[in-house]
Amino acid sequence: MRQIQAPTKSPSVYIPTVTWSEAQNECTSAFRDGYVYPSRNAEVHMVFRTKLVKAEGQITSEVCVPSGRIYTRAELAKSFTKLRRSEVLAKHTQLDQFIDFLVSRRHLISITLKSEQYEKEVTRYCVGPPSPFALAASLRKNGYLSHGTAAYLHKLLPQLPDTIYLNVEQSAKPVGQGSLSQTGLDKAFAGKQRQSNLSFNNNNYTVTILAGKNSGRAGVEPMTVPKGSEVHATNLERTLIDITVRPVYAGGVPQVLESFRAARERVSAERILSILDRLNHAYPYAQAIGFLMQRAGYRTEQLELLRPRITEFKFYVAHGLKDPVYDERWRLFYPSGLAETETR
Repeated sequence: MRQIQAPTKSPSVYIPTVTWSEAQNECTSAFRDGYVYPSRNAEVHMVFRTKLVKAEGQITSEVCVPSGRIYTRAELAKSFTKLRRSEVLAKHTQLDQFIDFLVSRRHLISITLKSEQYEKEVTRYCVGPPSPFALAASLRKNGYLSHGTAAYLHKLLPQLPDTIYLNVEQSAKPVGQGSLSQTGLDKAFAGKQRQSNLSFNNNNYTVTILAGKNSGRAGVEPMTVPKGSEVHATNLERTLIDITVRPVYAGGVPQVLESFRAARERVSAERILSILDRLNHAYPYAQAIGFLMQRAGYRTEQLELLRPRITEFKFYVAHGLKDPVYDERWRLFYPSGLAETETR
């Protein structure tokens, strides 16, 4: 294979006489000295000294702060346009060249997540190794971390579930006029709970995007996650409500019960009821919440706030229960084997 020597002077153009892949593999030293490759789509592949290298400090001061920041391509395009208008970049510089330069010089890390089922992929550009939570949150501008992910961040679950959940609220819909019936409840909870199929994967984790009920972001707050990034996530009380409504997104009913136990000294029944009222669920989830609080050993005065919410209906703590046990106090079916902590 022919060897390529980087020119000792600063020519305006240097044209290698080998293939693109050979040039890319063999010109590492030349690249380090300021020679960068144009796009593979270019008709003539060449190595040339560019204004990008000369302006590297100005570029990085604009783009590469603060550490932990995550860019979309559109956001990098805004920085690119600003730098080109201020003549930091040459007029002929293209956005792809700009991004490739930042990635190849290790100022940005490019991470692509793919959704096989929907045949989509999303690429993010990160200043330093990103927090997986911040990376997940970047997939949808108005999304927030929820369910098992929020439970982990609130230290309710000892291990992060395999999937990071990002809730994106749907647009507001008219309130349904149908009345609740025992027959309707039994039918709705007889089968498996529906789950989102919109997931994005990379080698390390899966991000599942949930189409959540419109709540006006009730109980959603800023939270600092590992590596110092700030994201939005459900607060403690909203998290307990969400995993009660969708226990499958927290690992199942036993994990939900453990979360209630872990939150026992921190949670407020008043705040739970306030958020529950804002969520305005059609089903009587207060019965399931009261049951889980009692099983987790909450104080009697906390439980008494939930008791007026017990309805005439026999409810379920989860979908698809086989041979469930019935709790008369909360009028609730639950799986056998749930350990009960004595109420104080």
